[in-house]
Amino acid sequence: MAELLIHTDRIIGNIEKINAIMKKHGAQWTLISKVLSGHKDSLHRILAHDSVEGLHIIGDSRLSSLEVIKRLRPDIQTMYIKPVPQNLVPSIVQLADISLISSLRTLHLMNEAAGRNGVRHKVIVMIELGELREGIVRENIVDFYRQAFAMDNIVVIGI
Repeated sequence: MAELLIHTDRIIGNIEKINAIMKKHGAQWTLISKVLSGHKDSLHRILAHDSVEGLHIIGDSRLSSLEVIKRLRPDIQTMYIKPVPQNLVPSIVQLADISLISSLRTLHLMNEAAGRNGVRHKVIVMIELGELREGIVRENIVDFYRQAFAMDNIVVIGI
């Protein structure tokens, strides 16, 4: 049977090293916890450590993992790190402070859900770069931003 060993002490050591480098350069960074799959004990050990205070955001692609993180540390900013499926918008607004947006329709749904929850949701806009995979088509970006900046419950924080 396969076994996954999680050395939280090594992860914490890496967090401390990256924090030091980023602080030296005046930069912030995001810890991606995806590999931990929401493992509560490992996340608890990591999130309880002082080094986490140097993190900007913790990101994951699983809502169940974000739920564990929010339960353990509601003060930490979280990010949903894949394009938002429209059917998960209400859950993502509750569990993630930041999400990646690739469509105007989804952005409108996020704005409505954030309004219902009384929050301003932060988004990073994904732009299609020619691979035809995911993102706003470049020709539509001006209109997209015009609408995004008019929304009361959305804050665009990046591209």
